Amino acid sequence: MRMWSKTSTHSFKNLLFAALFFSLFYFSPISSWAQTVSSSSTTVVCQPQNDSGLYPDGHLFHKLIADPRQVQLLMSYYQLQGENMGDVALGHRWGMDRWSDRWGDQYQWDLEGMAYSRFQVGLGINYLETIDYIANLPLEIRRGPYSAEIMLFHESSHLGDGYIRQTGNLGFNYSVNGFRSVFSRDFGHILRIYGGGSYLLDVAPTSLGRGAVQAGFELTGPDFHAPKIKRPLFVYLAEDAESHQYNQWNINSNTVAGIGMRARKSGRVIRLQLGYFAGHSPFGQFYFERQHYANVALAFDL
Repeated sequence: MRMWSKTSTHSFKNLLFAALFFSLFYFSPISSWAQTVSSSSTTVVCQPQNDSGLYPDGHLFHKLIADPRQVQLLMSYYQLQGENMGDVALGHRWGMDRWSDRWGDQYQWDLEGMAYSRFQVGLGINYLETIDYIANLPLEIRRGPYSAEIMLFHESSHLGDGYIRQTGNLGFNYSVNGFRSVFSRDFGHILRIYGGGSYLLDVAPTSLGRGAVQAGFELTGPDFHAPKIKRPLFVYLAEDAESHQYNQWNINSNTVAGIGMRARKSGRVIRLQLGYFAGHSPFGQFYFERQHYANVALAFDL
């Protein structure tokens, strides 16, 4: 089992929280919060969209930025038992169709796919340790500040050739199909909370427990401008907690805090963040391993 020392990681987490809240109060005096609520383009919270029909712009349910297995485009670096590691998530969400009902509720059907991999990073050749493939068929729903995402999903996990050559471990067959639902509530442009669960309909290995629950929050500061940077910036803090039956309902906790820069006329965002993960590995081939580590990541919301 590979992990940092408890002292260093707990100290890092305390420093992460302190830095984030200092940034929130330094860049966002209390008087500016009320001004931000009147602007629809100043937060990471997803807002209702009026673009109906095929291939709509934007989304009704914003991605969960602290969920490690959320479909996204992200690179991260951390150390695990003294080894330099890097995670790369290459994923995207395509909006296929959007429509409304007579009560004004909006619906959107999407396609999602991602390759989520972990590499051991060194001065020589970087070798692939594991890669998970994820495919989702989500339905997004929104009514005012309430939103939901209901999906069927498939996940499979595979060991990398470099890891197999180094360890001789051939791994096992990990492949699951399931159903997931997450419900979200926005409180203005500052706070978002969410919760939901999933159930595995088909599992390999067959001994895997099938249930899981999930909850979290996202706290976003108002936009501000820094010298010589023409794009609006914002700071944020997010926490995601998940509990899986196949890990005896032990909690996986992932905390991220960072700063984002958004494009002026589109929903594109670049985020630089620090994070702390504690729990069982998010990779299928190592789901039984307990790990905790601090990381730094660069994410792109397209």
